[in-house]
Amino acid sequence: MTIQLLTAAVLTTFALLAQSATAAGSSSSSKRDSNLVERGKYLVKISGCNDCHTPGYMPADGHVPLRLWLTGSAV
Repeated sequence: MTIQLLTAAVLTTFALLAQSATAAGSSSSSKRDSNLVERGKYLVKISGCNDCHTPGYMPADGHVPLRLWLTGSAV
């Protein structure tokens, strides 16, 4: 599986999770969205996705802006 395909799969999963939370339409949907986003960040961190799929993540000891997460890296 290529890096681009894997990144697309991860981002699609996050988008589907966010969409399902929004579709619920409850007054707590904002809280639910926030919880899903935090859960996604947690999963990416503990599974080590950023180690190889975020440019400069390892040398920066994980101190990389969120906007660069999972954008691909020439490992």
